[in-house]
Amino acid sequence: MDEVKTLLKKLDSEKSIIKKCAIIWELGNKGTEAEKAVSHLSKILLKGTNWRERVWTAWSLGRIGSKKAQKTLQKIINKPYTSEEEETVVTIAEHALNYLIMGMEFDLPTSPILDEDFSKNDI
Repeated sequence: MDEVKTLLKKLDSEKSIIKKCAIIWELGNKGTEAEKAVSHLSKILLKGTNWRERVWTAWSLGRIGSKKAQKTLQKIINKPYTSEEEETVVTIAEHALNYLIMGMEFDLPTSPILDEDFSKNDI
């Protein structure tokens, strides 16, 4: 089994949000090698309920690239947001889309583990 498929299996079975974010981050770092993960990640970004998981998914889609990734990021950007967390997801999706289209870099923590503290519900 190839590494992307292995990571997707781990992502599906993982309960910890921190570990899920780390797996999503790892997929994004694979770039175009993880293109077969785009459909799976698109579902998380569009229908996921945890905003941190969705932020890292947006970032990863920008790094992986593809027309489908671009369309998914555009859908999120055009979607109205109702919370500060949702606004964060949209902002990262905008940055990811700019990276995908124009190669514009943007800063995020080097790993989800280094991100702000997670609540006990996220662990």
